[in-house]
This record gives sequence, structure tokens and C-alpha cells, in this order.
Amino acid sequence: MIANLIGVGYWGSFIYKTLKDTGFKTINLCDPKVPGACTNYKKMDQAEFVFVATPVSSHFEICEHFLSQGKRVFCEKPLTATAKEAEELYKIAEKHNTYLFVDWVFTYNYGVELIKQYVKDKENKGNPIAHAYMQRKNTRINHITDINAKLDLAGHDISVLLTLTDQIVMAVKWTEYRKDSKSPYTDSAIGNLKFGRFDAIVDVSWYNPYKARESVIKFTNDEYVIWNDANQTVAFQDNFRDKPLTISYAAHASPLERAIKQFLILNNTSYQKQKDLTLSILRILNNDSD
Repeated sequence: MIANLIGVGYWGSFIYKTLKDTGFKTINLCDPKVPGACTNYKKMDQAEFVFVATPVSSHFEICEHFLSQGKRVFCEKPLTATAKEAEELYKIAEKHNTYLFVDWVFTYNYGVELIKQYVKDKENKGNPIAHAYMQRKNTRINHITDINAKLDLAGHDISVLLTLTDQIVMAVKWTEYRKDSKSPYTDSAIGNLKFGRFDAIVDVSWYNPYKARESVIKFTNDEYVIWNDANQTVAFQDNFRDKPLTISYAAHASPLERAIKQFLILNNTSYQKQKDLTLSILRILNNDSD
């Protein structure tokens, strides 16, 4: 298999390693900062699969170029800054009978799969989600150059929430602010998402005293799940247990590896599901959920 990878920075380096581990024999690179790599993506060698890991402001132009050639494109999140731009890229993909895929990698996280099954079991027993608090915070971030913390981080947790429930977001309110007064973009945000039968808080920041990747999902019978992706554990607190049952999923395949493998076997059904997820996330981020 042959792939073109545009952008070999922070996330692109992870993609490059994962492509090698996945079995790609030839990976053509395009990045002006990489010695010997191509500097113009329009002059890259032909490849069936294209991976885009560049600043968000360049995603539309790069994806449009390769989709118009009928290439399958895997783009890092967020696909674009607005749902309108994303819709246009999907139209281009469908016009040229190809697929566009966005790496919402946490939807391929094994811990999320455990929680999804638990949520389904609770709903079947009449104990659906009552509330969710999703926290994603970094100590500092230096590789983001053209979007704010909401667009960079919150999409992950929205993708997880939309994976865990079939309910749609009825309303959303975002509060964005700066913890660092010198930050060129808002570096923190809190979102209040109102689903059909429960509310969820999404709390993100680039500036925090410690790295936080913890979410708490509470059910109507007061049982709850704690997902800590920093140490790769899920803790289930049922009413009949004195203490939570904690399961580690560190030994499972990386979410990025699973996402890439899904991209390689994408079909019309999985493509449509991925497209719907991406557009839903962007509409929520753009305060256009309803």
C-alpha cells in the first residue's frame, strides 16, 4: 500500500508511525520542515490513500485537491472550522466517488466501547444517562497555530457523547475565555449541551496545572462511570458494589491504529455514519445544533 502524508508535525508524526505499523510500504511525505520531503502537495507522487495533518486553515484546500482526483482522504480533526465548509468537501468527495474520513480517534477508544455497552445495558433496564461531565485539559500546548481550544479539544468529547447515545443535542451554549492573557485565541471553553433527556458539560482548556482526561457519566439510579483516559481506565460504580470496578484497557490497540484500519475498509454505510458524526460535531461547535 502507498500513502501520501501531508504534514509531519505533532499529529502527523503519530500518523506516520501508525501507517508503518499498519503495513504501508511506501509513505510519501510533504512537509517543508522535513529534509528531503516534498514541499508542494500538488506535486506529490500518486497514491490511493492521502493523510492530511496540517493546520486546520489548510484542510479545505488540500482535501479538495485530492478528493477532486478521486483519492481517499483521511483528515485530522477538526475537518474544517465550519460545518458549511465540511459540507462542501463531502459534496466534492461524493461527486468524485470517493471517501472523506475524519479521525475522531476517541470513538475508536476501547474504554469508550466499554462505556457504550454499559450505557446500553442501563438504558435497557430503565436507567439512562442523567448527566455527563467531560473534562479535557492540557498543561500547555504549542503545536496549534490557527484555531481556539474549543475547536481543538471539545470535538473529542462531543464525538464520545454522540457515540454513547442516540439522543440529539437540542441546544448548546458555549462560554469561551482566556486563562493566558497572551494567548492569540481563547484557550479555554465550557459547553452546556442539552440532549433530549440529559445535560452534558464539556470543559476544555490548553492551560491547566495538570493534564486532565476524566469524564463522569451519571445514571438516573445514581450509578456512574468514571473514564480516565490519562491512565486508560474505566471505573464502574454500581449500587451493589462497595467500591468501583476498575478496568484497564492499556493493552488494547491504539485508537489511531483502529481509526486508520477503519478508513482503509470504509464502505458507503460507514462513510455516511462518519459524515453525519463530523457534521453534527461541527454544528455543535458552531452553536448551530438546532
